[in-house]
Amino acid sequence: MITLESIREGAINITALEESVLFYEMLGMTFKEVAANRYALLAGTQKIDLNIVVPEIGQAEKKNADVWLLAQTPMDGIIKELKKYNVFIEKGPVERVTTSGTLYSVYVRDPDNNLIEVSTAAA
Repeated sequence: MITLESIREGAINITALEESVLFYEMLGMTFKEVAANRYALLAGTQKIDLNIVVPEIGQAEKKNADVWLLAQTPMDGIIKELKKYNVFIEKGPVERVTTSGTLYSVYVRDPDNNLIEVSTAAA
């Protein structure tokens, strides 16, 4: 399992609750119903709200969000876990220089085509 340190940023619109929950639980997050028909994903003390949207007929599909996750798991463990669940790695691992130091990232898509960056500190 991937162990997340924190959610760097995020807000997500989804169309399929069950598929999304399975995907994000695979990334180490915990699902919670916070109120009637209100859902969230938790990682440590951080929370991402899930907004269920129903696309209208004929509405063009569009990307809903970009989410950046910071993991404690080394990159080889992240890649192993993603492959275990047949998650296609769109890009990476790539080196990123950030204000908090050098990170390595992989990029994947969730079931609603949101771009998810999973980063870990350079060893």
